[in-house]
Amino acid sequence: MDCPYKVGKYYVGRMEFDTFKEQFPCHGLYDYHSVSFELDDSGDLVDINLYDEQGKVRDLDELDHSAEHALNCLIDDAKEEVAKRTPLQDLLGVVGEFNRAMEGEA
Repeated sequence: MDCPYKVGKYYVGRMEFDTFKEQFPCHGLYDYHSVSFELDDSGDLVDINLYDEQGKVRDLDELDHSAEHALNCLIDDAKEEVAKRTPLQDLLGVVGEFNRAMEGEA
């Protein structure tokens, strides 16, 4: 059976990350502002990086239980959202994220 999620690298930028935190009040992700992760061919999580405000990769061992749970929910939400996109929406999303990063908003 095919994996329902798109294989590859995902990035959740600051705007999306902050929106998630507003909707998940007990998130425990106060010092973190973006995340990147990668899925293999079977949809398993194989790599994850959590970033602070300066864009520095943070140690995942710093997370408490509530932050781990929130991060898992955020990753699940991102996978679900990307799975619904068409190739054109993917391209537009990448271009939009790139433009925000170039403007210093990501």
